[in-house]
Amino acid sequence: VRTIRSCLPFVLTPPTLGTYSVMRRPHPVHRLDKPTSGLLLVAKTKPAMSQLTEQFVSRTIQKTYTAIVNGIPYETKQPGD
Repeated sequence: VRTIRSCLPFVLTPPTLGTYSVMRRPHPVHRLDKPTSGLLLVAKTKPAMSQLTEQFVSRTIQKTYTAIVNGIPYETKQPGD
């Protein structure tokens, strides 16, 4: 069975030699905006996994979104306009 977790070691660059607390295989931490296209946040080390998980649990993580648009988007009328 192919899962995202089983494929990660083949598509990510391993941490550099000497990196502290490297995990045997990268671990998905969070799926951002799953209802839309989604983005998978992955940790390669135990400290990174702990810190990222804590930030999501405590809701202190900061997200920044950038959009790339081809052409000029048209405006849609919102209910009540």
